[in-house]
Amino acid sequence: MRHTVYIVLGVLLAPATASGNEAMKQQLLRLDPTTRIEQACGFELQQRINQKEGDVHTDRVVTYTFSEPKIADNSVDASGAAIRSHGEWYRLSFSCRTDSTLINVQNLSFEMGELIPRTQWDQFNLHD
Repeated sequence: MRHTVYIVLGVLLAPATASGNEAMKQQLLRLDPTTRIEQACGFELQQRINQKEGDVHTDRVVTYTFSEPKIADNSVDASGAAIRSHGEWYRLSFSCRTDSTLINVQNLSFEMGELIPRTQWDQFNLHD
């Protein structure tokens, strides 16, 4: 049975201060390795997309919308992901590599794709 795992970053979206980053890292260390790397990559992905893409403001990432991500050691490859910005969902493909802690992102590449029509949201478990 597939369950929905949204990367939603409440505390992780705290101001980027030294103490804020330390608190975030401490919280990530409490997570199981798969969740930890997904959260770390998702946080970094959201930050970079928001900086690079102009009017995009991401608040959710789903790594397995169209296909299961490949998670191995300290990397995530998600060619079938989706990202939500301003209440709309978009296709997303990304690759992320962290250090051995599974927290500090060392390499990240991504490509935003087409808008996903609202008529397909239920089919892919995407919601407002």
